[in-house]
Amino acid sequence: MPEPILHSKFLSGLPAGRKNGVRHGEKPEKVGEKQFDFTRKIRELRLELEIKKREEERIEKDIAIILEENTIDGGEQNRSFGLAVTRLNNHMLVVENSAKQLTSALKNISVLADTISGRVSALDVAKTRVVGCLQLAGDMRDLGVCAEGIDDAIRSEDFETASQHIHRFLTLDQAVFQIREFKQKDATDSIRHSYEVLSSAKERLSKILKSRLTESVQKGDVAEMQRFIKMFPLIHEPDEGLQRYSVFLNQKIDKLAEDNLAIMKAGGTDDNRRNVLYADTLFMFFEGVAEIIESNLPVLEHSYGLEKLLDFMFILQARIDEFFRRLHEEFDTRRRLSHFNRLVDDVIHQKKAAEAVEDAPDPMEIDAIASEICMMNTSAEMYWRFVSRRIGKNEVIRSPSGDGDDEENEEARQERHRLRKEAKEQKMDQLLNRSRVGTKMQELIGNYCLLEHFYMLKSVQKAIKSDVKEDAGGLTRCGDKKYRKRPLKQEKIC
Repeated sequence: MPEPILHSKFLSGLPAGRKNGVRHGEKPEKVGEKQFDFTRKIRELRLELEIKKREEERIEKDIAIILEENTIDGGEQNRSFGLAVTRLNNHMLVVENSAKQLTSALKNISVLADTISGRVSALDVAKTRVVGCLQLAGDMRDLGVCAEGIDDAIRSEDFETASQHIHRFLTLDQAVFQIREFKQKDATDSIRHSYEVLSSAKERLSKILKSRLTESVQKGDVAEMQRFIKMFPLIHEPDEGLQRYSVFLNQKIDKLAEDNLAIMKAGGTDDNRRNVLYADTLFMFFEGVAEIIESNLPVLEHSYGLEKLLDFMFILQARIDEFFRRLHEEFDTRRRLSHFNRLVDDVIHQKKAAEAVEDAPDPMEIDAIASEICMMNTSAEMYWRFVSRRIGKNEVIRSPSGDGDDEENEEARQERHRLRKEAKEQKMDQLLNRSRVGTKMQELIGNYCLLEHFYMLKSVQKAIKSDVKEDAGGLTRCGDKKYRKRPLKQEKIC
């Protein structure tokens, strides 16, 4: 009974070397025969154990040989390596101590740097306050000096000195005027008195300058006008000065316009240039206006700056536009420009046949009108180039040296310059292209294109007709044969 139990409990698997319960090369056993050979298996295991023991002995011998070789030849190297490691450890201890000392020193330096930075910041604040106090004290002193000298300058008609006093008063720091609001009488009485004196003097000086400038304009005294015109920017009234000075220049422009229109209505000064009478009139007018501007701009540019010159040109442009309006109306009436435009438009757009149009325009007359319009446009372009070069030039910006705040200030300065430049370009566009001269000149250019189209069309038609007539008249007879007339270079005698 024990044997079946042992077989069922421990020999349920298949032994090695069998496949599907049958060893290779053997015939399958019959059912009920013994399925495992213990003797054979034990023999195989003993053989494998013997092989492993021999391999273990071989490896132990190799290890012993290697250890013996290392003991004999590498002992000195091991001792050197150990000494090197010991020295390295000693050096690392020294480095560690030095690093700790450096850390402690850096902490002390950081504390000292913070202390010094705080003291420097406090000194900087104190310096700023001292500078502000000195500036404020200087402004208060200047305020008193201006208040003491303003009345004497006005009474002696030394308006230049009076204007300088007012200019200094108007450019003082506002902190000076805030002191007069304090409750301490001793500290503020003098400032309050100086402020009231200069404010009253500013009003009186403004009235005197306006009246004197008006009188010099009425008299036509250029020297007096240029003297007083320089003072208005100093009292912060540049627009008032430009308006009053422009009265004189507008009078000169009006006189120039009347003289040129009178010459134009009289037929001009040269009978050979009657076909370009209006172009010559416009050219002479623009030439005179350019001389007026050129002779007066240096004074205005020095006192008012380039930005105000453009505003000044807008004031003068109103009179220039008025002259051009009158010239354009006269040109349209005398040259029958609108009439020819309608006729030419009918012909070009084939509303009517060219032969059916009553009073068909003469191409030569159309060419003369187109040429005169072209000359007028040339004169206007020359005038605009003069204005752009003389008035539209940009200011130069100086770049400060330095970093930090200077770079931020430079960026802000560049941004302000860009905005001013854009505003100036818009004003220039409004002056050059949107004024009456600019818009009417564009209309005339449109008329010129229409007339030029008609002239070229008639020229082509005439050339075609001339070629047809030449071909028809070129048939000759030689005997009983007809020959077409050859070109001159190829013509032969029959």
